[in-house]
Amino acid sequence: MAILCFLALMLVLTLLLTREFRWRIAILLGGAGAIVVTLFWITRGNMWNVVLAAIAIAIVMLSQRMVRQKKFMSGNAIVLLLILIAALLIPSRLQSSTLPGIRPPATPLAIPSASQPAPPEGVWTRVIKQIGDRRAGFRFFTSQVSNIDPYVRFNSFGDIVRFLPRAAVVGFFAPFPKMWIETGKFGRTGRLLSGLETLVMYFLYVAAAFCLWQERRNLRMWFLFLVATIGIVGLGVVVVNAGALYRIRYVFWMMLIVIAAHGVLSYLTVRRTTSMKA
Repeated sequence: MAILCFLALMLVLTLLLTREFRWRIAILLGGAGAIVVTLFWITRGNMWNVVLAAIAIAIVMLSQRMVRQKKFMSGNAIVLLLILIAALLIPSRLQSSTLPGIRPPATPLAIPSASQPAPPEGVWTRVIKQIGDRRAGFRFFTSQVSNIDPYVRFNSFGDIVRFLPRAAVVGFFAPFPKMWIETGKFGRTGRLLSGLETLVMYFLYVAAAFCLWQERRNLRMWFLFLVATIGIVGLGVVVVNAGALYRIRYVFWMMLIVIAAHGVLSYLTVRRTTSMKA
């Protein structure tokens, strides 16, 4: 459910960067986006910051599109406004689902309600504490054989910034090749299969980079890439266990696969056209 909701939200936000909507369609699309956002919060609130990042990127890119075209797209703005209002209102009014015995997730950026008043700490303080707490929570993960950098702790914003390069490496490339042939909790077969999929993704990263270069003026491609990258690096910051990272990362891999597939198809089309002309 959470993956479908997130991909549906990405579709709505991507449409805002490529099409122009009249106000009636905009209200329907914005309402659908708000419902999707609400469902995602209920089912996977611990990844809520990625949703906020995606909305922020969409706001910047839509503004850039309006400036470039010298036109205010009121319908598109309505869609984005409805989604943004839902993203800021829902977390303080509905509780996100979680596992038994685990505290429900909270977001550092939300409009307070009577049941959840504004905390005394600032937004950045809450963000740092949330990241640190979630990373520390993986110390109690049942399978710790494949943990990566388990003793890293975040006590300040600077600690997080300095860890970002390592987080990018972990987020994009873990499980690492040496882990593919090791015997895990459920044997070696699972490790080999996950290693094979990760190896395929290494090549797809190259295809995605090729597509980005070919489509460097395409806002849709950059939007998908930036959201996927933020999600993957964010997981590298928070998730210590390679097995958990491997499972949670799938939704962002899907987005990169779409970019890579577009790049491969574009390359094959160019090759075919060139061969026909020759």
